[in-house]
Amino acid sequence: MSVCLDEQVCKGCGLCVVSCTKQVLKISQKRNAKGASYVEQTDPEKCVNCGICQDICPDLAIWVCS
Repeated sequence: MSVCLDEQVCKGCGLCVVSCTKQVLKISQKRNAKGASYVEQTDPEKCVNCGICQDICPDLAIWVCS
């Protein structure tokens, strides 16, 4: 299970990172075209597709996918 992320939309606010109950998200060292360090999934097999990350993202940059 995993989440999909639009790296160019993500501004790296970290709301999804702190709200992830399985701690499978982190702020990347990489930057997008806007210069923001975006979120990346670190451990997809631990993701339970709860949808908290997509619900809390103010920019709709992350969503549950399969």
